[in-house]
Amino acid sequence: RQEIILGEMLDQKYITQDQYDKAMAEELVFHNASGEKSGDEDYYSYFEDQVINDVVRDLGEKTGYETTIVRKMLMTGGYKIYSTLNPDVQAAVEEIYQNLDNIPATASSQQLQSGIVVIDNKTGDVVAVAGGVGEKQGSLILNRATQSYLSPGSTIKPVSVYAPALEMGYSPASIVYNIPVPITGWTGSDGKDTWPKNYGGGDYVGPETLRNGMKRSHNVAAAQTLLTMVGVDRSVDFLLRMGVDRDNIDATPFGLSLGSSGITP
Repeated sequence: RQEIILGEMLDQKYITQDQYDKAMAEELVFHNASGEKSGDEDYYSYFEDQVINDVVRDLGEKTGYETTIVRKMLMTGGYKIYSTLNPDVQAAVEEIYQNLDNIPATASSQQLQSGIVVIDNKTGDVVAVAGGVGEKQGSLILNRATQSYLSPGSTIKPVSVYAPALEMGYSPASIVYNIPVPITGWTGSDGKDTWPKNYGGGDYVGPETLRNGMKRSHNVAAAQTLLTMVGVDRSVDFLLRMGVDRDNIDATPFGLSLGSSGITP
């Protein structure tokens, strides 16, 4: 009923898409006849949440029906849905994620959050998902593994820079120059060619292999590889083929080699 009403409010423009998304993510607290909160045994797992969202999206594209209608079809239509879930792996992930003792504490009162997607490397199948830490507080709530678009930082370098370089025929032993010289296409705030700095500002090692540049996460090596070997267009194409949405790709030398694109696990 919550989803139907919110869907109608969105369709009739009483609320915005952002208000709809926030309301859909709010926890519903149910009470039994005695007034006690019901247990969480009926909550979907984060994996099941994502399967439902995927099926609703795909079924909507196939039928052309509105989301509220498709959700009702899914819940009442007697469909059989086959997924790649591995119950043993999902259970192992949930055991870790639900125990807050496993999550590092911070100096503030804010709870650190996390999302994880586990893939079977032999098949490429997604076998487990967790979208938050602690006990899950409802079904179809915010899933940080699939809905939180955040900067991946330097972890993007192997995907946006080094993998496409290898695909083009370069090897892990190919050489780039990790030195503080202007790089064409790397434009500073003054409009002039400038150069990226390595973490801490130093560690300019001169000629180094792609393998070492990736291992040490050198910003200059990543920028040099991107601009002298791969090129922005090839890097963007590789990210698209890896499943990153174009709208979430920062198609600039900074974004591609240092990681300001918005990506989920």
